[in-house]
Amino acid sequence: MSRLFYAVAATLAALLFFYSAPLSSALSYTLVVQTAAPSYYGSQPIVIFGKVNPAPGPNTAVFLSIINPSGKVVFVNEDAVNGTTGVFSDSVVPGTSSDWLDGTYAVNASWGAYGPPLRAVTTFTWSSTQTVTTSTTTAQVPEFTPGAAPLVLLLSLLAVATLVRKFNILGVR
Repeated sequence: MSRLFYAVAATLAALLFFYSAPLSSALSYTLVVQTAAPSYYGSQPIVIFGKVNPAPGPNTAVFLSIINPSGKVVFVNEDAVNGTTGVFSDSVVPGTSSDWLDGTYAVNASWGAYGPPLRAVTTFTWSSTQTVTTSTTTAQVPEFTPGAAPLVLLLSLLAVATLVRKFNILGVR
């Protein structure tokens, strides 16, 4: 056969190979997850959100799990990823079981619609009751020794006399 035939066949084979894989698999994706606040208490909803970048297109989801301080899973959900923006979000009301313990929790997110799964982790603290931190500041007032009173009086009188003369308060020059 001719060289032209082999060149065309090789080109068609290469085109078929490269264009048979979905275009999205050629992209490099990132996954980010975070909570709306670093700490929560009581039944205050925990808001989780994140982003797949670039936006993956329609019909993909992120798998979320929350792990308590003892390593036990207290929440699992699959959240749809917005195909246009890549954004996902969820919320959970804590304290609904005895597995909710005071301490630091991990939020695990995974997404793997195109290629190997991506994973992201963030943390937050949760307490069954609100912790209020207060502090007290004590100011020390300087004490004068008994002999200092006449000196303070003299300095005060000199200050008043200076102001009276400077601003001609009593008509004295």
